[in-house]
Amino acid sequence: MISVKTRRGSLHTFLLLFLLLIIPVAVFLVIHLNHPFGRAASTTFADEFASSSLDPSWQFLNPTGTAAVSELSGVLRINVASGNDQWIGVDQAPKVLRNEKAGDWSIVTKVNANNGPLASLAGLVIYKDSQNWITWAQLANLKMEASGIINNAFTNPVISNMDPRFDYVRIRKIGQRYFFDASRDGNNWTNANAWTDVGNVLNGARYGFMAKNWSGAPGYTIDFDYFREYGEDLMPSAISSIDAPTLVDKEIGDGGLNNSASVDVCGADLGSTFDWNGKSYIAYGDTSRCPLSGFNVDRSSTMAYTTDTNPSDGIKFDGWITSGGRAKELFPKDPGTVTAIPTNGVAIGSTGYLFYMQVVNWNPWTCNLSSISTSVDGGQNWTKHVDSIKWDQGNFNQVAIYKVDPYIYIWGIPCDRNGSVKLMRVDQSQILNKSAYQYFSGYDISNNPTWAINNEGAAISVSGGPTGELSVIYNPWLGRYTMTYLRNSEIVMRESPNPWGPWSAPFVVTTDSTYPSLYGAFMKSGYWENNGETFYFRMSRFFPEYSTYLLKAKMNKNNIAPITPTPTPMPTTTPIPTGSFAAQYFNNPDFTNKVVEQNVAQAKINSNYPLPSGVDPDTFSVIYRGKFNFDQDTWRFNTQIGTTVADSVKVYIDNDSSPVVNNAAYSPPVMSGIKTLGGIHEVR
Repeated sequence: MISVKTRRGSLHTFLLLFLLLIIPVAVFLVIHLNHPFGRAASTTFADEFASSSLDPSWQFLNPTGTAAVSELSGVLRINVASGNDQWIGVDQAPKVLRNEKAGDWSIVTKVNANNGPLASLAGLVIYKDSQNWITWAQLANLKMEASGIINNAFTNPVISNMDPRFDYVRIRKIGQRYFFDASRDGNNWTNANAWTDVGNVLNGARYGFMAKNWSGAPGYTIDFDYFREYGEDLMPSAISSIDAPTLVDKEIGDGGLNNSASVDVCGADLGSTFDWNGKSYIAYGDTSRCPLSGFNVDRSSTMAYTTDTNPSDGIKFDGWITSGGRAKELFPKDPGTVTAIPTNGVAIGSTGYLFYMQVVNWNPWTCNLSSISTSVDGGQNWTKHVDSIKWDQGNFNQVAIYKVDPYIYIWGIPCDRNGSVKLMRVDQSQILNKSAYQYFSGYDISNNPTWAINNEGAAISVSGGPTGELSVIYNPWLGRYTMTYLRNSEIVMRESPNPWGPWSAPFVVTTDSTYPSLYGAFMKSGYWENNGETFYFRMSRFFPEYSTYLLKAKMNKNNIAPITPTPTPMPTTTPIPTGSFAAQYFNNPDFTNKVVEQNVAQAKINSNYPLPSGVDPDTFSVIYRGKFNFDQDTWRFNTQIGTTVADSVKVYIDNDSSPVVNNAAYSPPVMSGIKTLGGIHEVR
């Protein structure tokens, strides 16, 4: 992309191309399914930090006397000194606090600038005293963390691993529960997790800002744009509660409903289910032979199938995929790996597709890749496509799948139980084409979701971690998508009006105090009562017996209108006039919060032209993109930028990972790059 960014200063950037033929290029428009419920809320207190001194309701706590706070040009600036830590027995971090509002509330801020070192944490805090506090903050200027000290002991409601960092930060308190949310644009929010103050320890606390560092890290400054307080929940959930589940049956192994020993299966886990050729197929992970003795796994995967659509008395299997009368391994693991486990499946026409993770180590749990295996004969034989499509170790090693025509939506987590959830989708006809996958990357100025094509690195979190094995379906009774997964020692559920969110805070379904060593919670559309009021799910247990179990639980809901999912139209295209680029303007330097998209009327780009309405002239970025037909020759690309601020411009050709020009701040203002080209190429 021709990417231009500026902060607080002038910008003069141009690209000059000598072109003989210019062809149109397509710009994909965003089509949305359903936008989250929303309405304007009134603040009960707001501070834009526009005066020269703090509002009298604020208190500045400076335990060491080495920190400082000030209001500067509409921001609250906290200067953190080296050694300003906050920990068990350590109370040295600067804090700016005001009295907590009684009852339920939401507080919101925006981090304007954070130059904190690796060992730093800064954001919102709820502070009772040095032995009782919780913060929701930017961790080392990279990710997000909610943690604190309760009863003088460390408590970690969630290290969310939300990636990348979000600048808008929000805490909501509803009863005894605290919800930690983040946003990239201040309008569309992602919930990281929730924490329950069981002993009401934080009642009567103060809240506001805190910034700290540790391990000898240097001092730094952090700027907050505003503080806003609301006397209500700004993101209410459609779920009010979930009743304790009921065990329906043990499914496999000794005493299980299905005589799996007849096919030499005495233990297995997971069991994600998908419909295919008039049957439901259950994909199991590591499978133990008979008799079960500890963890005597001898197959990475096995598969059962059923036509039973009534789960109330358990799911009775019709049979298994076998070879020689024994449940067969569906596909082998690669040399040098531990196992290759199917994490979810989908059928398109008569072909079955299994997404699988390939584990190289269980301690720590790591994968080298995930990929897809296919079968065209009802599951008897499977072909791995790792040579043509794969995801390296990252956020799509374990997946949940749900079809909303014409797309398949795929939620992914890393190869462990700590990461956050990200989302990708692909047209069903392109499921084996890695370059056709689209990754949820945020929202545009109209609050519609944006999708980055063939750019996994652009994916952002839709739900915070820690997240273990997950499942997503649409629940008609609730009128929402529901997601179940393992969170530490609990199986929990979230809900959302759209595949991308906003996903509610998690509600506990059951815990390992009732079912020790539990994990996995795989739902299936149609396995429910009263259209989804009571839902069924398959749970795994490692001990006391390695097996899967069918449970059911009843939901209770709040009065929020249901949303029925509708097919998503394919993106439409808008031709760009000959001799021009497409331009996307963003109201910050990191290419988020898109304001407008427009055509540029010539091949020479000059960003000193009048900016489109709504674009901040002091802090913006812009991406130009166009296709051109080059004579076979060596071409020179010229750029020019300012020299006094953090301006930069990069020029890419086609899908090159390295720019032909990389003109950054404080480098020579005029820079060129050369490249030999011929024929049609994209200039970005």
